[in-house]
Amino acid sequence: MAGVCDAICDHLAALTLGQMRFLLINIPPRHSKSTICSVIWPVWVWLQNPSERFLSASYSLDLSARDSAKKRTLMESPWFKDHYGQDFKLKTDSQAFEFSRESDFELSKAQNTKRFSMMTSLGYRWQRL
Repeated sequence: MAGVCDAICDHLAALTLGQMRFLLINIPPRHSKSTICSVIWPVWVWLQNPSERFLSASYSLDLSARDSAKKRTLMESPWFKDHYGQDFKLKTDSQAFEFSRESDFELSKAQNTKRFSMMTSLGYRWQRL
């Protein structure tokens, strides 16, 4: 699995640096793609560019909220503060979650309607999905 994680990280780094414009990661569950793509990668990007905005989406609002909470937990951890605390500060809880919004979107195709939930990170003008 380490090779898979390395490949995902290499491709996300290339995406961040503008070496590629689109990336689709299609691997089975339990291979750390949510942790890498929805938790670690946004934090890594924010360390380089704190104004970067992300849109986090999942079939379940619970998963989007879980990953948002994991990002915050990572950034509040003693290890993170020791390494990046002088460069990176979080807003208070009320301010940080002020920008999180829940929306239901309906996608219709013929007579099938699928619903999924979305939660945004850092506002409405997201730059990365």
